[in-house]
Amino acid sequence: MRQALASLPQELIEAGLLETNRPSSLFLRVIVPCVAPALVALATLTFCEVWGYVEQPMILFDQSERMPLSVVMTQHMVQRNIGGIFALATLSCAPILGIYVFSRRAVFSAMENLRF
Repeated sequence: MRQALASLPQELIEAGLLETNRPSSLFLRVIVPCVAPALVALATLTFCEVWGYVEQPMILFDQSERMPLSVVMTQHMVQRNIGGIFALATLSCAPILGIYVFSRRAVFSAMENLRF
């Protein structure tokens, strides 16, 4: 995210300051549209990371009905229920694949625009 913001030309920000007199308007009308692909990429990667958490739900939830798929899948692993593991793994991957399909253009666009 830092690289996306650092790659914005200073002239663009100065031109935006001339057009508007409020920093919030500059941020929403100039900066956010320019870094939107990086924001989508960040949101997608963050969701993918958080989706597989196991320890936090086990600490936060008392009832087994509220446990996410990652925790239920680990319980099936302990019971050696291979069919249940495969079914839950497929269900667990579906939201990540769906988000990837809808955001892949923005993710690749953000990766192409990175300057190291």
